[in-house]
Amino acid sequence: VRWRVIDRRLSSREAVYGDSLRDKLSFWSHQRQTLHLVILYKLHGVPMRAFLPPGGRYRRCNRPTTCGLITASTAILAARYGLIFPGFPPALAHVQGVSTASNGGASSPVELFSIRGRNVYVKRDDLLRLPGSGISGNKARKLASLDAIPASEFPSIMASHGGIQSNAMLAMAKLAKAKGSKFKYITKSIPKHLKANPSGNYKEALSMDTQFDSLKPSDYDTYFGLSAPAIERGATPPCIPGLDYLRATENLLWIPQGGACAVAEDGVCGLADEIWNWWIIHGVPSGETLNVVLPAGTGTTALFLARSLARRQNLDGTRTDVRVFAVPCVGSADYLKAQMTALDNASGGEKIFPRILKPKTRRQFATPHESLYTIWEQLKKAGLDVDLVYAPPSWEALFDSWNEVFTSNSTVLYVHTGGLEGVSSMLHRYQREKKIPPSDC
Repeated sequence: VRWRVIDRRLSSREAVYGDSLRDKLSFWSHQRQTLHLVILYKLHGVPMRAFLPPGGRYRRCNRPTTCGLITASTAILAARYGLIFPGFPPALAHVQGVSTASNGGASSPVELFSIRGRNVYVKRDDLLRLPGSGISGNKARKLASLDAIPASEFPSIMASHGGIQSNAMLAMAKLAKAKGSKFKYITKSIPKHLKANPSGNYKEALSMDTQFDSLKPSDYDTYFGLSAPAIERGATPPCIPGLDYLRATENLLWIPQGGACAVAEDGVCGLADEIWNWWIIHGVPSGETLNVVLPAGTGTTALFLARSLARRQNLDGTRTDVRVFAVPCVGSADYLKAQMTALDNASGGEKIFPRILKPKTRRQFATPHESLYTIWEQLKKAGLDVDLVYAPPSWEALFDSWNEVFTSNSTVLYVHTGGLEGVSSMLHRYQREKKIPPSDC
């Protein structure tokens, strides 16, 4: 009801300024509610400037604020809408060129492609670049809040775990390098051929002084498998013998595999805002459905995107039919659901999940296959460069389910999550397994 009252006042151009706005920011102190107020101002085109409550101050955290406190992540996202918090360090509001001195920020474009006779809009997050570290794609979304922290205040050690050629691993290595911090990465046993001849993301991460700690597959699964305590997605790393740095809690920033933690939510909220605003500006006739499709590993981006879009739909009843579909690329649909459930429980337990678009053909993760390479080539010929691990199976699931899931009265928006840095090593793997001729590499 309060939001409807504010919305009506803005509609009649009765803007709220000064002490009045100061009172509202103090009353609605939770960062999400603050951003909702900002969104209402922005959508109605009312210029505004926010003031901290009397005695107000900022702090850096990702928890809900208490009365009078503004979090760093709130200021970062609010900068997208031209909301300025006086006294807030400008360095903390830099995300993709957005600063506290600007009235808006850059966003990734949406482009229309015709592939296999289907018109699909593509959200080009592969074109995003964080200004500090150069991280792109959905990793830029997940790590945006961390990228905005000044190097002088960044933890001295950053650590994570996952696959040896992981794009998330490389993104975190870039972030740590940009901040002058050490990056330590836990993975399964590194193949001998890769140790002898480093390539791809592994080689680039080595050039950034990344320290790799390898575990036997059985030991790795003990600490990081689905049955391990890490499934709760807590901020505390497991205690692994021989890895003493995991106990240095004061100087350690621990990020679960793929950036699957609550710190990723703020950046994904920015993606949701851009999609929502594009959908409004796009001017699709009332009653038409927007289907947002994206590949999923841990499901972090898909989960937080579904959450954020659901909040936007609750604020604006004019467009209520926006659906998010996550394509499981790493494991089964049950595996993806378990990953998202664990992350949801660790980040508020809102129980808002994307739909899962199950592929008709089950494929082992990151395994070369001729049909997937054919899809990759078709996308490339259509003018869309994508990765070779997540995108081909996602597009395969999209086209296989087109007539069954997506009606004629709907629009499909595919989120290009990036990952192009891994194409070279994957092409060599295709060649090594004789799936493509050497000339294609």
